[in-house]
Amino acid sequence: MNHHGEIYKYVGDEVIITWPEKKGARDANAVRVYQAIRRALVRKTDQYELKYGFFPVFRCGLHFGPVVVGEMGLTRQEIAFSGDVMNTAARIQSECRPRNETFLASGEALDRIGSLHAYDFTLTSQGAVPLRGKSREVAILALR
Repeated sequence: MNHHGEIYKYVGDEVIITWPEKKGARDANAVRVYQAIRRALVRKTDQYELKYGFFPVFRCGLHFGPVVVGEMGLTRQEIAFSGDVMNTAARIQSECRPRNETFLASGEALDRIGSLHAYDFTLTSQGAVPLRGKSREVAILALR
């Protein structure tokens, strides 16, 4: 909420957060939410380790663009987001593990956000990457 995102859906142990583009780009909200979640988890490291025996880690994928929103279902209705942007963000996130990164974003998303220097991020290009289901490679960057 502090970063003006909206939890769209929980999928297993995954959470999908969405923003209208202007709110996500403003003050780098769509990027800074990662820092906020990370800080909240770190504050509870001892509690997690005591109760569960480990500290949770998470990976993020970020992409911007238009989505299709519609009401789906006959007996159990829900508002559903679909389209290339949702798929691309998921594919970007799936690149985190093999690259040993926790946060990857498309160059397109970061271009829309603008400078991140004020927010203590280091950007490292991962190059243009072929993503499953995409006809063209997507430039991605690691945020650390």
